Formats: sequence, C-alpha cells, structure tokens
Amino acid sequence: EECIPDTAVSIERRIEERELSACINAFLEELPQEQRVCFMRRYWLGEPLSDIAKRYGMSANSLGVTMHRLRAKLKAKLIESGLYDQ
Repeated sequence: EECIPDTAVSIERRIEERELSACINAFLEELPQEQRVCFMRRYWLGEPLSDIAKRYGMSANSLGVTMHRLRAKLKAKLIESGLYDQ
C-alpha cells in the first residue's frame, strides 16, 4: 500500500480532464469562426487583446466585451455539465 500509487485518483482525474476537454471543444464548435479564433488566440496562445483586435479590425474594448460574454457562456456550459461548481 505504501509503495504502490493510488491509481484510482489518477484515473478519476483523467476522466474529469477528458470530460472537461470535450465540453470546451463542444463550446468552441458552437461559436462562429471569428469568435472561436479570437477566443483561442486570447486564451490558448495568450495574445494581447489589442493585437487580436488590430488583426481583425475591431476595437480592443469591443473585443474585451465579446471575450467577457464568451467566458460567461463557457462558465454556464461548464456548470450545466456539472464540471464547475459555483
């Protein structure tokens, strides 16, 4: 017992990670392409809002509002899926 790691914890964690990944992917697939690309550039690649806004010809403020709304939608989807507790 002291020498063998508890694999149940890691298996549960892997399952949760897969469910989370599937939920996020489903959320991204529902978005229009431009919103999906902006979201990924911001939160996956870590690009500054100003750079993304400039690339797509919008104001940083407008993009910031869009990102805020998308985060709220993602949070609601995660809560609905039982993957996020308020």
